[in-house]
Amino acid sequence: MRKFSLLYRLSIAAVVSGAMMVATGAVADEEHGHMDALVYQDGGKVQLGFIDVDCFGGAGEPGCEAEGEVGNYVYEAELEEGGNPVGSIGLAEEPGFFSIPTGGEAALPAGGSLLPANAAHSMSMVYAPSSLGTGLSILYWDGLGAVNFGAVPNAETFTVEGNNASGGILNGASVLSGIELDSTSSNSFFDTHPDFTLNGSGASDPTDGFYAIFGVTHIAGLSSSDKWGVVFGFGFEDEEAHEAAVDVVAAAVPEPGTALLMGLGLAGLAVNGRRRS
Repeated sequence: MRKFSLLYRLSIAAVVSGAMMVATGAVADEEHGHMDALVYQDGGKVQLGFIDVDCFGGAGEPGCEAEGEVGNYVYEAELEEGGNPVGSIGLAEEPGFFSIPTGGEAALPAGGSLLPANAAHSMSMVYAPSSLGTGLSILYWDGLGAVNFGAVPNAETFTVEGNNASGGILNGASVLSGIELDSTSSNSFFDTHPDFTLNGSGASDPTDGFYAIFGVTHIAGLSSSDKWGVVFGFGFEDEEAHEAAVDVVAAAVPEPGTALLMGLGLAGLAVNGRRRS
């Protein structure tokens, strides 16, 4: 069974009688069938969001949200233990990336537009925000005590695979570019899932805990997205700790254009959904 969660932060402000009011942070926890990172454009720039794919088009369970959600996201996923012996590697095909096709515009976030048709789609794996680790592309926390990300403890690496044998090995201080994913179709659609594999060093299994990696999404003809992050859990069954790790990463990967608002002390709205398959 694979669990996939998306935790996203949306800063909310209300202006009442000229005064800035701060919305109270809230957390909702909902079960979903298939949740992906939504990729769309706004003002010629790639934006990331969140969408329940099973709800899109009205095919989901009653009460689920068919519309995409706006935001620059930090995604949460579990690495399944694999390899021989089991546990020698961790495997995930999440987050997936989904773009809305022609005719589905009503599901786009306000101000958003469909992606260009027949446009190449790729991603790069990049360094973590400097506030979390200078010159590090993989962060690790053992899940004990307060969240404290640092370098991987035993030279763990990630293999990131896209289409056409693109991708490569991401070590703790490297970056990757040119990871090809599904292009948009003639009606602007894709639903694509890169492969992520956590590797140990030599004959050693990966260390149990939480791993954060970071990426940027590219669509031909548009400016690239801002940085996004994924926090993977491996061999550590503690949802509260996982969410705490996501909180720390999310604080360092602000929504595009909201850094000033966050500096003013706006609370975040977090929504957590799980994929089960």
